[in-house]
Amino acid sequence: MGKALSLSITAKCEERRSRSQHGRTSRFGSEYPFTKIAAVDYVPNAKHPDIAQALQAIPEEGLDYLQIRIGQAASRLTPSDDKIIFSKGGGEKGKSLFFTLCKISLGEFYLAVSPKLLGGSDFDHTTEKMPFKGARMAVLEELPDKGGLPMAKLKSLAGTTAITARAIRKDNVTWVATHTLFVTLNNIPNVADTDHGI
Repeated sequence: MGKALSLSITAKCEERRSRSQHGRTSRFGSEYPFTKIAAVDYVPNAKHPDIAQALQAIPEEGLDYLQIRIGQAASRLTPSDDKIIFSKGGGEKGKSLFFTLCKISLGEFYLAVSPKLLGGSDFDHTTEKMPFKGARMAVLEELPDKGGLPMAKLKSLAGTTAITARAIRKDNVTWVATHTLFVTLNNIPNVADTDHGI
C-alpha cells in the first residue's frame, strides 16, 4: 500500500522555505506527487462545537461507519466495497454543516462534484471528470432534478480503480482513483436498476 499523506499549508510553507534557504530539492518531491493541499494541519483528538453539532445529525448507529469512511477519504484509502454513501436529510439537519466542515478541513483534497457529470449522454466530453484527479473526498450535493438515479454513471465513479479524462483541448490522461464518493440529498430518488450492484 502506498504512503497515505496529506500536505498541509504549514508543511507547504516549510517546504518552500527549506527550498529557498538551502537550494535543495523539496522533501515533497517526485516521491510525493501532490496536486492539492489541505487547508489545516492535522491535530489528533481535536474538538470543536460546530463538529459536535454536526454529528448530532447522524444516527448513533452510523457514527463508527461514517468515521471509517471519512478517514479513508482523508487518507486516500479508497473503499474496497465500491459503495457510495448517501446522506439523506430534510431541512436543517446538520448535513450541510458536516460536509462544509469536511471541505474546510480537507481543502483542495475535497471535491464538490459538478451535477453536470451525471447529466447528458454517455458520450459527452470527459472534462467534468478532470477535477477528480488527486481528490480524496468527492461530494455531490443533490442529484439532477430530472429522472431517477443515474446508477451507471455513479458506479463508474465509485467502482473504478482508474479514471480517464482530459482537460479542454488536451489529450486524455489516466490516473489511479483516490477519492471516496458521497451524495447528499433531501429526497430518496427513483431507482430503476435492480441488479446486485444496487
